[in-house]
Amino acid sequence: MNVQGSSTRRPIESVIAASGGAVRRVALLDKGFSDWHIRRALGSGAIRRISRGVYATSGSLPLAEHLAKN
Repeated sequence: MNVQGSSTRRPIESVIAASGGAVRRVALLDKGFSDWHIRRALGSGAIRRISRGVYATSGSLPLAEHLAKN
């Protein structure tokens, strides 16, 4: 699903993939996405929550997930 931020035209999953496959919530907020965008992307399956405040794409590598969590 293409869930886009208000100040950006790139889909949220594309932004996460370009950031290594996993990011913290604050990084998404800094890029113009809101909690609403994150919830929509989670609901559609475009991204997944791997830890509190950490989100990843379906194809993210375990190392990227570990680095985003720590």
